Amino acid sequence: MDWLDHFLYSPNALKKDPHLVLIRDASLSWRGETDPLLGAVLMYEYRLAGLPTGIFATDDIYGSRTVLAPPSHGCAIGRAAATELMRRNAAAVFISVNQAPSHGPDTQPTAAAGIRVAQRTRWTPAYLQLSHSFDSLLARLGPRTRRNLRYYPRRAAAEMGAYFVPDAQPNLQEFLELNRASTHPLSHADAVWRHRLLDQSRMELTTLYAGMRAANGSWLSLIWGKRFNGVTEVDWQINRNGDSHHSFSIAMRALLMEHEIGLGTNALRFVGGTQHSLSASCSAEPITDILAIRQGSARSWTLRRFAKQILPDANFLRGALQDDNMAA
Repeated sequence: MDWLDHFLYSPNALKKDPHLVLIRDASLSWRGETDPLLGAVLMYEYRLAGLPTGIFATDDIYGSRTVLAPPSHGCAIGRAAATELMRRNAAAVFISVNQAPSHGPDTQPTAAAGIRVAQRTRWTPAYLQLSHSFDSLLARLGPRTRRNLRYYPRRAAAEMGAYFVPDAQPNLQEFLELNRASTHPLSHADAVWRHRLLDQSRMELTTLYAGMRAANGSWLSLIWGKRFNGVTEVDWQINRNGDSHHSFSIAMRALLMEHEIGLGTNALRFVGGTQHSLSASCSAEPITDILAIRQGSARSWTLRRFAKQILPDANFLRGALQDDNMAA
């Protein structure tokens, strides 16, 4: 629940209507008891010209934050939520669950008349097991990764006086300046909102909010996440766009690894995986996508006709609708 502010109040979330689907055990209702809550799914309904479209999706493509369920039951809870929304005349439902699908005839997606149901499983390199020392961790990694994790922090320190800040406290102007100069800048509204969220959560004991700063005071990188039970989750990172011989992203991650090892952290989890060579040393985790589409209806026609207007270019649901690997 630490990410509720993100899922409910971010500029992107405010463009959609949130819906909470609760799954209860009706089999106990005959005893007159309150049906126990088995799981919950936080969904969003897209709007077109301010009107609801009947298109629902979870806002977490990594599947770990919007489907709340006991271990190994996430896919069942996701399917139950999709079934209920389709029963209530939804046009399409897309749910991502941080779990491999169960196998067997009673655990596969099923379709009612006029409804197509499909599912796929993706594997994302996410977990990096740490060691008792930074040198012993590097010894386990590939030669290129090992070289980069040593080279870039040293270069940043030698040329820019860069140093690690375990408790980053950039003010709004510093944060906006780094965002404008970053490799993947956010919109101004998103950056302002994110700074406010990070600043509010900075004092929480589980929060990771660290950075790398140059000797002149400018921020080169900021990283944010959470610490739970010996695992540090890296949720988000922003890096200054250096020239060809700097990689502030790799330098920041090297400094973070060394710091977390010193704290006794067992593993790093990169939410959504990591793209550079470090991914080869990470353990992969499964993510199951469940897609249900109503066929032959006016809303189905609207979904096909106005998909580009309803769903942004980078939207994950839009990609799933066009993915031939979504097996029916």
